[in-house]
Amino acid sequence: MNDAELDLKIKNCLGGRPEKYDREEYAVKLLKWASKSDSTNFCQFCAEEFLSAKYISQWAKENEMFREAYDIARLMLGAKRESNLNKNDLHVKAYDLNAKVYDPFLNDQFMKEKKLDAELKKDNPDEKHFYFYDRDPTKREGDSDTSQV
Repeated sequence: MNDAELDLKIKNCLGGRPEKYDREEYAVKLLKWASKSDSTNFCQFCAEEFLSAKYISQWAKENEMFREAYDIARLMLGAKRESNLNKNDLHVKAYDLNAKVYDPFLNDQFMKEKKLDAELKKDNPDEKHFYFYDRDPTKREGDSDTSQV
């Protein structure tokens, strides 16, 4: 980025922001950025674009093309983060902290667990519940994937 481009980004960031962003343009930028080997999280994208983080989730709700790009970028980043974890290039705590953000499958499991826990707490509010997960990939959707202890 040359000085003129940097000056324009800073000016836009400090109060001269355009009223309307081209979400489709940012969708393409997001996917190109997520494709780079050193892209690791959405904060990095926002910082590089001088873009407030609030726009990312807002645009994902409002614009179908941006939502698709966001979902694909999440998958790309999630795969890179897990690969980096496996190569010991990412600390397990850093991975765990945001794993549900970048892994929709893990997030779905987390949401199922929260729903089940809320249902169990209704019946027994003072009891603690623990779950064991069957990670058998041959199980089909709808098969029981947790058992209460």
